[in-house]
Amino acid sequence: MLLLLLLCLCLSAGLVHGVQSPGPAVQEPTASVCVATVCYSLQRERRKFNMARNICKSGGGDAMTVGSTVAAEAIAVLLGGGGGGDEVRGVRPHWAGGETERPAVGGRVERPPWAGGGVAVTPPVQGNFWIGLQLHHKACPGNDSLLRGYRWVNGEAAANYSQWGATTGECGPRCVTVSASGMWEERACNQKADGVLCEYRYRGSCGHLRADNATVTYRTPFAADGRHLSELPVGTQARVAPSGLEFICSLGQAGDARGSWQEKASPPWSCRVENGGCQYSCHDSTPAGPVCGCPAGYTLGEDKSSCRLLDPCEEAGCQHRCIVQNGTPFCLCWDGYTLDDDGKSCTDVDECQQRPCEQRCVNTPGNFSCQCFNGYQLGKDNKCEDINECKTINSCTHLCANTPGGYNCSCYAGYHPDPSSFGVCVFYCETQTNSCDPLCIGDDCYCPVGYIYDDVRNTCHDIDECAANECDMICTNTYGSYKCDCKEGFVLQEDGITCEIEGSGSGSLPLPTTISPNIIQPGQAGVSLVVVLGSIFAIAILTLVFAGLAHHLLAKRGKWKASGGYKPTNADVDLSQVTSVDEQKQRLQCTEISGVAT
Repeated sequence: MLLLLLLCLCLSAGLVHGVQSPGPAVQEPTASVCVATVCYSLQRERRKFNMARNICKSGGGDAMTVGSTVAAEAIAVLLGGGGGGDEVRGVRPHWAGGETERPAVGGRVERPPWAGGGVAVTPPVQGNFWIGLQLHHKACPGNDSLLRGYRWVNGEAAANYSQWGATTGECGPRCVTVSASGMWEERACNQKADGVLCEYRYRGSCGHLRADNATVTYRTPFAADGRHLSELPVGTQARVAPSGLEFICSLGQAGDARGSWQEKASPPWSCRVENGGCQYSCHDSTPAGPVCGCPAGYTLGEDKSSCRLLDPCEEAGCQHRCIVQNGTPFCLCWDGYTLDDDGKSCTDVDECQQRPCEQRCVNTPGNFSCQCFNGYQLGKDNKCEDINECKTINSCTHLCANTPGGYNCSCYAGYHPDPSSFGVCVFYCETQTNSCDPLCIGDDCYCPVGYIYDDVRNTCHDIDECAANECDMICTNTYGSYKCDCKEGFVLQEDGITCEIEGSGSGSLPLPTTISPNIIQPGQAGVSLVVVLGSIFAIAILTLVFAGLAHHLLAKRGKWKASGGYKPTNADVDLSQVTSVDEQKQRLQCTEISGVAT
């Protein structure tokens, strides 16, 4: 059990993929090569197929797919290819007598992406290494395709390239290894191979950092040393010694596969590394440290590293607008403003002083607006047009006449405008007489306020309101109304009915100012109370008798009707009748009932 645990620890240490261990033993760096956005690496650990794939997956990739001569040439570089050398030291691949071009399948000549330097080519590696090609369970190989029924780990079965060696024809599960000779060999997936070829795909790549007289260490996302790679995938980290600056390869604009190095600190830094992060020039010999510079006509941006075109208007300080003519800035104002004497500020123009409106003008910042008087509306060219209220409002019950800015209401013959409600017409008697003609609509006839209808004579008769004691003191009946007055020493109040003592300011009569000195005896008080009660009873009996008599006389004159409209009073009438027709009917009915009771 202890031995198994030690073996697992050794295998875990091998998954570091080229990272140097802190102990005295130094592991060989991972061999790798990158072509555009695809990187390949050789992992030399004896594993079964699925365990070997896990090594690739731990770095974000999978077992290698070999679908073209380019991928096959990458294998030749990683495994030594039977005679290849190190391009960094000036030794080119072994094919075509040392040339950097090799005939491809079909006679086409391909140029290896790494030709010309930057790829570390190791001496020929002995052993067999897994690639991502397998025959699934219960499947058997055939000769109807280049892959003979095998599939790549990404699920693809079609291919235009293969490099089979000796085949056995055994059914699955079967997997494929490759050796330095480049030939593919079938074997059981549960057998161990000497390692695995991994494939990693990225969205872009970067070139090497520009670092004069400095040492740069690269670490790819799949934990390989990238010093010998001509293209470094996105996500590769770079550390510059002795400055300690750290960079990462990042993508620029969307869809751009060419990445750029981004420093974890803000530029500028040492000018010897990536020009200090400056877009144009970098200067180290300043008291403040590295400083970025820009060419003539440009200025530094807010990031202190990029350059942008110098705008003369930035120094002009214009309040509204700025234009440049022959390199000189000029300030302008928006419409409705005028430029001040300082050539920068703008002041609002009061357009209303020029009287642009027909009726009213309201000045606003940079503009103005026209308004119209009541009864007008704003039309074209800021002109005010009269509103025909007879078509829009028309609150007249009878006739409407439009006037400039307003309208007038009038009534048909026999009607009069109601002063309490504009536009309303009410029926009234045209002649100031005791009787007048009623207003009949069909079989129903109506009389003005203050008149009753005689259906026998088909006339309206004036009502004597004084008979109903409407006034407090003196009552004068008029045609269709009545008038109240007060005795000498009294003043008529605002209600037109009540009288008060002049100068008293109260609504009740004053109490006697003297009190009789005679003391009322108990016996006398009893007699006085009987007299008072008897008087009240007698007055009530007389009231009933007179009410019955009045009802009898009115009944002989015929039934009557009255309208609730308005009837103007005479010139000498101060108070109009306020009793409604329904109240008059109710009063007469009460009188009739009293007469019957009598």
